[in-house]
Amino acid sequence: LILDAGNGIDFSDTSDGPIMSSELLDDYEEGTFTMSFVSSSGGSLPINGDYNAGAYTKVGRLVTIQGFALCNTPTGTNNADVYIDGLPFDAINSLTDQADYCASSIYMSEAGSAVGSVGGYVSPGTNNLYLRESGGTGSGADLAAHFGNSTGIYFNATYITP
Repeated sequence: LILDAGNGIDFSDTSDGPIMSSELLDDYEEGTFTMSFVSSSGGSLPINGDYNAGAYTKVGRLVTIQGFALCNTPTGTNNADVYIDGLPFDAINSLTDQADYCASSIYMSEAGSAVGSVGGYVSPGTNNLYLRESGGTGSGADLAAHFGNSTGIYFNATYITP
């Protein structure tokens, strides 16, 4: 089935809800993206060039990402937030309250020091996946201090685009 540009599959005959804004599926895409670690302290969290690509699938406005990034030797990153920059699309920033945020699944391997469980969220209006350590301060503001040579971050997340 091939449709003209700007058109899609129309599901309006199955109108199921009173607050539908669109029943047109007009976008599907698969691809890869290149990411980087960013530290709020301005320190360096270099990613090994062989391990800096993620994959994504976009269906309509819903994007699912997954990937693995391997840190080389970090410098000057104590007591800093960490986020992964370079997601393939910006997240929505127009829903109410906290509905713009999306949780993700994250696993941190070979940490330079003991670390609690790590979670994260795609920040509204950005293409950044913020990493957070649970426990301790609860904010994860010192996660960068746990990065060492060969620290790996495995992740997946699903978020909505504008």
